[in-house]
Amino acid sequence: MKTSIDYIDLFSGVGGVRLAADAEGLHCVQSVERDRHCAAVQEQNLGERPLVIDIQELADADIPAADLVVATPPCQPF
Repeated sequence: MKTSIDYIDLFSGVGGVRLAADAEGLHCVQSVERDRHCAAVQEQNLGERPLVIDIQELADADIPAADLVVATPPCQPF
């Protein structure tokens, strides 16, 4: 019997949403972030490097099975 909820983290930035989701017992199966600098921070803080790709370029093969998708709005410089 499966005991955790698997999720995919889109527009993952430096991993803030992932920290919150993981703290609630969810299990991240894939993070996706197009900014390589954000991905490097996430790797340093969480020990895993997200998939560094533009979301529009994701292929079906890049997306693992998951129960939930979480996403934050992409940051915009104003």
